[in-house]
Amino acid sequence: MLNVLRQIVQEVSEAQDLQNVLQIMVKRVVETIQVEACSVYLSDKKSQTYRLAASVGFKPGVDGVLAVPFSQGLLG
Repeated sequence: MLNVLRQIVQEVSEAQDLQNVLQIMVKRVVETIQVEACSVYLSDKKSQTYRLAASVGFKPGVDGVLAVPFSQGLLG
């Protein structure tokens, strides 16, 4: 597991921007713990929502588009 963590740190350190970092993280989580899906939401205080920032195993095209209000769903 430590080797996997080292690989992730190496990949993240070479990433060009936050979006690439998040995509690397969700991809590696799915591979490492052998799950079908993983997602990262970032809070947007201005719109009072959690916005899907990166995902694997979700419908294509929803990253950056899907938003969940702070008060709703599993995230709120």
